[in-house]
Amino acid sequence: MEQIRTYSDERLDYYCAFCGSSPNTRDHIPSKILLDKPFPENLPVVPACRKCNQSFSKDEEYLACLIECAIHGTTEPRGLSRNKIATILSKKKPLKVRLEHAIVKKDNQIYFQTEENRVRNVILKLAQGHSRHENSESQFDEPVLLWFRPLTTMSDKEKEEFFSNEELT
Repeated sequence: MEQIRTYSDERLDYYCAFCGSSPNTRDHIPSKILLDKPFPENLPVVPACRKCNQSFSKDEEYLACLIECAIHGTTEPRGLSRNKIATILSKKKPLKVRLEHAIVKKDNQIYFQTEENRVRNVILKLAQGHSRHENSESQFDEPVLLWFRPLTTMSDKEKEEFFSNEELT
């Protein structure tokens, strides 16, 4: 896998893309847990400190498993299409049980009660990483607005706002 070289000011490489401290590792954007092999050529990386890099790992694993389970409506490994996720859930019983307890059945549909803080952490991490890699800008401040919800649970007004090109006010 060839990594994309950034063409930004190289002085930015001396700061963790997520907290601004001194980096001693690199983090993939997007996270490899969200992808299957073969990984895309030129997968972007950003400088990261080990603390930030490791702090996202469990949340990224949770989100990848949540997405796969939500797509297939099950936490059973044999019912999933991504082998990587099936293997994780087979080996990590507490995560599987956690996701099983998050299942909500309503109106003949299956939903998952998400651990919003974990999903939020991954969304912010990906946004910070992409901002750093693509725009040569570090984003350490909290966003003004961040919300997420499955499309199937949104009201018509929320869907209209989500799909419009207008800024939310």
